[in-house]
Amino acid sequence: MGGLAVDLEEARAALAAVARRITALLADDFDSSRRVPGLDWTVGDAVAHVASETRSFARLASGEITPEDMWNRYAPGTEARPSNERMAVLNANEIAGFDRGQVSRGGELVGAAIHDFLKATADWPSDRMFRGIEGDLELPTATCVVLGEMVIHGGDLAGGLGKPWVIRPDEARLVLAGLTALLPGMLDTTAVGNTRATIDLRVRGGPRFSIWVHDGRLDVVAEPVEKADCHISADPVAFLLVSAGRRSQLGGILRGQLVAWGRRPWLAMQLSRLLLAP
Repeated sequence: MGGLAVDLEEARAALAAVARRITALLADDFDSSRRVPGLDWTVGDAVAHVASETRSFARLASGEITPEDMWNRYAPGTEARPSNERMAVLNANEIAGFDRGQVSRGGELVGAAIHDFLKATADWPSDRMFRGIEGDLELPTATCVVLGEMVIHGGDLAGGLGKPWVIRPDEARLVLAGLTALLPGMLDTTAVGNTRATIDLRVRGGPRFSIWVHDGRLDVVAEPVEKADCHISADPVAFLLVSAGRRSQLGGILRGQLVAWGRRPWLAMQLSRLLLAP
């Protein structure tokens, strides 16, 4: 898969730092039955998901398992379903299969799994492909995908525990740059219909790129399009949280964190409708 260029060492350092924050977040005793705001999860479910997911990334990196192993074990018979539905089944079955006796060790497990992922990939060249359940990704992109899972679910955990969680702008920029490689596969081919659009997306302090929707497909182009149908200026943290369904788009607009203009500015509101939920 393609996508924007990402500095591998910067992504690795950010991932290690976020893993330490999650480990610290879960270091004290906590009530695993508390609800996670905005999600149909308890804190225990969130811990199970993050611990299982990070361990899977580490095992995939080491070659201990393959993506096919993961799909066959946790989401068999879902091949014909949309990618977001398949992923939901896989996540639900991973959570259900997690040993709940290990929930109290969640921070330790996450920290160890991220260490194992970074260790397994330490000598990889940046253009080596990581075979993950999202497809084959270059290592910097894969590292950003893991980072994205950590910063978003760290916020879920903190919300359930009533503790603060801060996503740093540089972390959000890395995640957004990495996730551009996944955008073409996230297009909802049913919802897109005959839509044709060019969107110039400017992440404040970070990457600027274009999204082209045409002929039932989506392409990401690193170069800006000055005469795009819609231009968007986005605060990186707000845009990441809106994209992940953790914050309302309207709230970001009212705060000036998301600003759109151009001959078809309403495309900014429609973009999330055209993408399958991650």
